Amino acid sequence: MSAALKFFLVSDLHLYASCFEDDKRLLKPDQKFIAESGAIIDSAFNLMAKNKDINIVLIAGDLTYNGELESHKEMIAKLYRLKNAGKRVFVITATHDFGKEPSVKYKGSDRLAETTPREYLAKLYYPFGRNEAISEDEESTSYCVKLAESYRLLCLNDDSNGKGRNGFSDKTLKWILAQIADARRAGDTIFAMTHHPVLPPSPIYELIAKRDMLTDGDKISDLFADAGLEFIFTGHSHMQNISVKLSKNGNRFYDINTGSLVGYPNPIRVVTLDDEAMRVETINVTDFKWDFDGVEPQEYLKNNFSSLLNEALDAAANDIEKLAQLAVGISVKPESILKLRVPITLFGRFINKLTVGQLGKMFFISSKIDKSIENLLVKNVIIDIFQNLYCGDEPYYPGTPIYTAVEALFDRILLLTKRSKYYGKIKEILYTIKDGVLYDAPPSDNNAVLPRQNRPLKEAERMII
Repeated sequence: MSAALKFFLVSDLHLYASCFEDDKRLLKPDQKFIAESGAIIDSAFNLMAKNKDINIVLIAGDLTYNGELESHKEMIAKLYRLKNAGKRVFVITATHDFGKEPSVKYKGSDRLAETTPREYLAKLYYPFGRNEAISEDEESTSYCVKLAESYRLLCLNDDSNGKGRNGFSDKTLKWILAQIADARRAGDTIFAMTHHPVLPPSPIYELIAKRDMLTDGDKISDLFADAGLEFIFTGHSHMQNISVKLSKNGNRFYDINTGSLVGYPNPIRVVTLDDEAMRVETINVTDFKWDFDGVEPQEYLKNNFSSLLNEALDAAANDIEKLAQLAVGISVKPESILKLRVPITLFGRFINKLTVGQLGKMFFISSKIDKSIENLLVKNVIIDIFQNLYCGDEPYYPGTPIYTAVEALFDRILLLTKRSKYYGKIKEILYTIKDGVLYDAPPSDNNAVLPRQNRPLKEAERMII
């Protein structure tokens, strides 16, 4: 029986170098906190450095804001502090780490920021993982390491599959499968991290951001599961989520998607893996050096995120162009918003001042509206549900007042649109929201026990820690 393996995992650090602190882009509403990024990262790294029980840290890509060389230099200095504290650090890079053209200037200078070519990244971060590689894929700069006796990790760079999309070329995929086979022959457990989600981190994610997922993720997840890879850690979506599927051959595959370290609520995964299960716990950065306007740090972050969502809903009603730009802050491409200009505008104007009680009367479902939620603004309910997606705690289970109200509303909408040629699509979207967004179906997105292959997936084993 193998000894348990323990490690930390974080993703999407988006560090913006302190020399760019005058950049006006720092004032833009965003789900991630770019101005505060250095302070948040320092606090998280200090927390991990002080932990005496865990000496492995995994970082799943998007280390910098937009690939600025100065941001990489600051990040590397922070990583060395972790390493000097006795931690083994394993890093992959992603699409925010190269190839951008920032126009920002250094503080007190007319000199523009220098961008970082993709081919520089492997060398820059060589001391943080690649120096321990037992095998490397030169094309993708992916690598495999031995973390401990009986455990291997695949660090997969998915920033290009040779076709301009997130994913892996045929050559890289062949290398990945060879690494899995080699680990199995040696009797080692092997798992992976890559940046883009393989499975949807939310049922609605494919509707709004399919191109931000791993290309052919459904096919690749089957391939990995059948080859013997049970677990993969991903990022990019900035959402806390754990998805599970069975391949067509009945093999289990988990995608543990981790939110941005510098986005509310600053999640850090604490993982324990043994022969029986993977145990995933989530902790948060609860304090860092910043002016919090007189409130607690997590409240400060939540308030700012709420402001972004409030502004977005207001823009939905009054300024669709502004909404398209704000959508970037929640990982939605502007063109996705502009394509739906008319329905989004109508929806925005409809819900901004509407209460749940008024909505109930309008759709003749008042009997389904609990008095405890009658006076809630529909806008605030939507904001709460959206924030819950990012936090990983979706509490509106069947039987709760919000779920009952939403279910009644959606049933009425389906009745009214039954003769529409879009009925099938409307039904798909509404059911996706009702049964995939309102509540957190097992396994829990933040704290869960994920049984290993050939272990019964009983409800009790999907418990919250």
